[in-house]
Amino acid sequence: PAAPVTVPSGRLAFVPPRFGDDVTGGAEAALREAAEGLAARGWDVDILTTCARDHFTWANEYPAGEEHVGKLRVLRFPTVLDTPRAERASLHAAILRGEPVPVELQERWMNDDLRVPSLWHHLLVHADDYRVIAFAPYLFWTTFACGQIAPDRTLLMPCLHDEPEARLDLFGPLFSGARAVWFLSEPERDLAREL
Repeated sequence: PAAPVTVPSGRLAFVPPRFGDDVTGGAEAALREAAEGLAARGWDVDILTTCARDHFTWANEYPAGEEHVGKLRVLRFPTVLDTPRAERASLHAAILRGEPVPVELQERWMNDDLRVPSLWHHLLVHADDYRVIAFAPYLFWTTFACGQIAPDRTLLMPCLHDEPEARLDLFGPLFSGARAVWFLSEPERDLAREL
């Protein structure tokens, strides 16, 4: 006799900082492939992302709201860039030089760039609607801030590289609090363990 077919239950969320046919990026591509594969297998999958196309300007180029791309429900939230990012540039230069940067300045560095308050609020209200919420990559506000809302449901795909930012204390709670971490390679896993 044939084995019984199990029907997936629960909604899944994938949170890339950008999403679209004209968006390039390794983390974005990996999350999209996983999301489409799970949707093809019968899962209900949401993509929670920004309205941005470009990861330098973070300009809102896609309309906010809901659309459907194949079997995926895509919810777009506008980015907010309301500072000149001068403090971020100064702090980032110190980070790249390997200078000690206190965690409170690391937080200022993270928040002096794009933010997506409406995405944060959506997850604050709807996190329990999702069986799993997958975030990537670790370096963006969409992962850092939103990935700590429901750590018991958070799957972190860090896309970690050996870079000065990876050594910031700021990211400790994100990595240690996530329900699971999805490494794309053994060297990435080994680097995370070392850090």
